[in-house]
Amino acid sequence: MMLKIFKKKEQAQTTDLSNNTLGNIRELVDSSKDSADFIHYVQKTVHHKVWISYYKALIDCNTFHRDCLPYLIHHADFKKLEDLKDIIPIESVTITNDIKEIQNKLLRGFIIIQFDEYSEECAIIRAENWFGNRQVSTSEIEFSVIGP
Repeated sequence: MMLKIFKKKEQAQTTDLSNNTLGNIRELVDSSKDSADFIHYVQKTVHHKVWISYYKALIDCNTFHRDCLPYLIHHADFKKLEDLKDIIPIESVTITNDIKEIQNKLLRGFIIIQFDEYSEECAIIRAENWFGNRQVSTSEIEFSVIGP
């Protein structure tokens, strides 16, 4: 019985978050722009320009501004998306052109990086907002309560 509980929980975490998968990255970005929370902009530097897309409420902005953005701006070393895996100090950088995976990860709090605004190939960087959820911990008030 205990094993069934864990299996159900595991299955719930891998469910598809999108109701309908869009055909290409242009449709995904255009439909996401309807949300006031969706950010899609070009970051220009001396060396290159990249398009960055994410949902503001779903990502941890500190992770993005500390561990991702400075490396995108100040490094001239990368010429292709594969180079981001070596430059950005976040372990889970994935390169893909699967629109369903891009859509699901975008809805889970990942950042999408592209070299061309509507390029099908994207770098997906994990920056989920773990602090927005309630943290489960032992109560710190209970130990100071004096009983009868």
